[in-house]
Amino acid sequence: IRSVSLQRGSPLDKPPSQAYPPPPEGYQAAESFQYPTIKLQLLSIAILVLLAPALFIITLVMQRNPKGEVFLFSFKAIDVVIVIATILVTLVLHELVHGLTYRLLGYKVRYGVSLRHLAAYAGVFGQWQKRDHNIIAALAPLVILTVLVFPLLGASSSRLVLIAFTLILINTAGASGDLYLTLRLLRMPRASLGYDVDVSTMLVYKPLVP
Repeated sequence: IRSVSLQRGSPLDKPPSQAYPPPPEGYQAAESFQYPTIKLQLLSIAILVLLAPALFIITLVMQRNPKGEVFLFSFKAIDVVIVIATILVTLVLHELVHGLTYRLLGYKVRYGVSLRHLAAYAGVFGQWQKRDHNIIAALAPLVILTVLVFPLLGASSSRLVLIAFTLILINTAGASGDLYLTLRLLRMPRASLGYDVDVSTMLVYKPLVP
């Protein structure tokens, strides 16, 4: 979950400070980029509500048990602990995949936790980011973790099924911001550049000639 704020492509209201680099040759002035926090939180909740029953049905099919005799939740104390632990691990894995993807693309990554935003982050601060690289890094956790964990929904172990179910659910809901970022970037010229100043400030530089 990238904890950056993004306004709808509005130019900065004040001149860039030393932390805000001037646009490269052939690029427009920087635009600030903010996530619509409340809307994305509502989207995450909607994903949880809609995906949970669909994922349950998929689990039944994968276990070849049309009668619904699948034991995802027994409400035992150990299962509650497993769910909580899986949620925490999923949040860490999500950011780790973001970071590893950026590293493979040639960026230096800094990991941390923002108490202000109540979110973990994998940041590539102070570096020019290609549009397509940002798209790849944004979608990586959703694609990679889903592909790796999805087959476990058909496992014979109820606890393994519970872990897979929880991870897919939380990882997908947590990707709402990544999906929003991807859709916004796809609407920008391919040569556009991103620049993360800090956890709260992301800038976008669009080319003068698309």
